[in-house]
Amino acid sequence: MYRSACRVLHELAGGEKLETEQGHSGPFDVSWTRESCLSLIASIKELHAERRLKYVDLARACLLPSSHTEEALQSAQQRLARWLNHAEEGEIWKRINEDQFRKIYAFVYQTRRQLGASHANHDYIQDAMFYGLIAWLGCDADNLRDLRESFAGDYTIYRHSFSAVGLVGIGRLKISCDNLTGAVKCKEEYRLGSAIDGSHAVFVMEGYLIRKSGRHYIFSRHDDGPSTFLQFLQVDALMRRGGNGEDRMSVVAMSGALSDVQDRSYYSCRFSCVRGAPRELSVTALNDVPPSVRRELEKPVQIARLHDGAIGHVFIF
Repeated sequence: MYRSACRVLHELAGGEKLETEQGHSGPFDVSWTRESCLSLIASIKELHAERRLKYVDLARACLLPSSHTEEALQSAQQRLARWLNHAEEGEIWKRINEDQFRKIYAFVYQTRRQLGASHANHDYIQDAMFYGLIAWLGCDADNLRDLRESFAGDYTIYRHSFSAVGLVGIGRLKISCDNLTGAVKCKEEYRLGSAIDGSHAVFVMEGYLIRKSGRHYIFSRHDDGPSTFLQFLQVDALMRRGGNGEDRMSVVAMSGALSDVQDRSYYSCRFSCVRGAPRELSVTALNDVPPSVRRELEKPVQIARLHDGAIGHVFIF
């Protein structure tokens, strides 16, 4: 494994794109950045969780010379562990320098290649979209900590129904921090129409929660064969300090506006969330939702008309 990784590094050092057996370009067009480190760490942890990679082998092959002492190995393992578990904090991602980063990248790539995993399209980097978004927005460690500590949990989400016009869909929103990758994931579930036997299908949207400059956003999608539905939520969060002497802030409710693209159809509306899972997924009349939720859903969505800069109010549904 070590010699194979070194051969890959030799190809990389020559500035050539690595080619797989299928002729696809390899994944080495990656600069030494915080976001690249976080994505690589996600892949390392996935392999370790699958018992396909040992941290001690990684430390021995990438952080030490071929001849080293046991004490040096222990020190390298400690440095690797701190990098793996705290890279998002401050400048800790730099604890592994650029040369070591590329050695680790080559080692992981070669491991995936020998296992026959797909790497031609970067599928081996789990939750790469999450880290791509936070890199694009320039999120810092405090933003990530806020997302992971304050938002996790189950919520009841209310939104105007696209399929049952005039009614409100009551769904489940689950926000969680992935133990493996550290990504803050969102999963929405809504009930679709009932069949003759009383059963019903569940419509699922999955994506990520991100934060920038005090604003929170959810990007999600529903992928159903030939149809892909994309959704963007701008979230205003109501936070309260935890009870029982806890100093940590926790989200108790969320609201805002969402935009949804389904095939060629676009719509936007207000939504409202309260902490706690719903008793069931359902649809109901607007008059039957809690008063505080109804007030949020009845707020207009502002649309900017770009030709003259005027602002108009559009009520959806």
